[in-house]
Amino acid sequence: MLKGSLKFICLIVLIAGCINYPAYADEKVIETNIVPVLDLKGGVQQQTVETPKPETPFKIWINGDNATGDWKGLRTKLEEKGITLGSEYINDNFIKMRGGLNNKHPFKAEGLINTSVELDTGKLGLWKGGKVFTSFSNLHGKGITDNYLGGLQAISSIEAGRHSQLIEYYYEQSLLNEKIRVKVGRQDANADFCALEDAGDNINSSFGLIPNIPIPAYPAPGLGVSTVISPNKLVDIKYGFYDGDSQDKTNAFRTAFDGKNGAVHITEVAFKPEIKGYQGNYIAGYWLHTGDVDEITDSEDIGTFKNNKGFYTAFEQKIFKEKDDNEQGLSIIGQFGWAPSDRNEISRYYGAGIKYTGLIPKRDNDITGIATAIADVSNRYQTIDGRTEETILEVFHKIQFTKWLALQPSMQYIFNPGGNGKNAFALGLRSIITF
Repeated sequence: MLKGSLKFICLIVLIAGCINYPAYADEKVIETNIVPVLDLKGGVQQQTVETPKPETPFKIWINGDNATGDWKGLRTKLEEKGITLGSEYINDNFIKMRGGLNNKHPFKAEGLINTSVELDTGKLGLWKGGKVFTSFSNLHGKGITDNYLGGLQAISSIEAGRHSQLIEYYYEQSLLNEKIRVKVGRQDANADFCALEDAGDNINSSFGLIPNIPIPAYPAPGLGVSTVISPNKLVDIKYGFYDGDSQDKTNAFRTAFDGKNGAVHITEVAFKPEIKGYQGNYIAGYWLHTGDVDEITDSEDIGTFKNNKGFYTAFEQKIFKEKDDNEQGLSIIGQFGWAPSDRNEISRYYGAGIKYTGLIPKRDNDITGIATAIADVSNRYQTIDGRTEETILEVFHKIQFTKWLALQPSMQYIFNPGGNGKNAFALGLRSIITF
């Protein structure tokens, strides 16, 4: 099993680095025709005319946005009428090579299916600016973080308990030409808060959501209301109010604002400048959880705090573009999160990384990245059990075969798992299919 997995991952990397073929089969086939043309003197001359040759069904499928195609035009017709159907499958396979909690070398796989329905009320002939969104999620399989690594930061962003649930259902209304957007219902707060687009290609969970920010997000979105105000293209001002006790595998209404764990408030400001033609995104936020939180202490007299709070800041900035191509080039990211050490296991978090799109010639849509995430254990825990910090180093290459199919080998080295564990090394392969 071990040798076979390593050979498979190495084969994928070799394909990405050595084969020079376009990221998509998007070249147009040209057919040359010679046609008679009447010149100014009344004579007839021959002129070569190049016309596009009709694409074959295979190329139409390869160049399409979805693995299941356009359903003979039905998908496009539905979208024109305001009905968008989405489906995506993410599969993560990881093997622990060394370190962690034991000497085992487990090979584990997890798969996440997301299907969604989005209704545009304007296109449906109702009212303009409205959107109804529902999403179903199924996670199967098992990860390696808890039982084999003992890490504070999940090695995979989809790693969670097995579940099948209606994970999101909300209504969103845009006002004043989309300068104001209001969303009501069960929602993943990480879609609007503490999110960097350039960090989303990393597989480790910390790059998607800073680990010491307790907002309701996958796999347990919560009921709430969020508002985004965009007075201009440079600034977004956001506020969210959510149930403080969101749980997965349950109906969100069962725990909605029941008074047991309060509510979560989060405010964020995003500044999106373009510096010498290079787009950036800089965010800063503050969160407050009004539920009771126990004090971290080894004393028999444990205190209780009436709330938990913290702040974060992050940025993403393009610093190099290839020949005025806005997609290809180099981007950098940075993250920081703080929470009080007397009531949080992770008091400080630091993240940084670089991402290059189109690094390999003729592979313009592939993405190569390297990033590190550092989770500082609370000073209280350092005193109690001697734990210090956990550091993740991730290197990946995302091979975008088509618009709907990608394979992504990943290598992650975990320094000091859990804050006091044995350094670990894991290899993984993610596949993404959009149906």
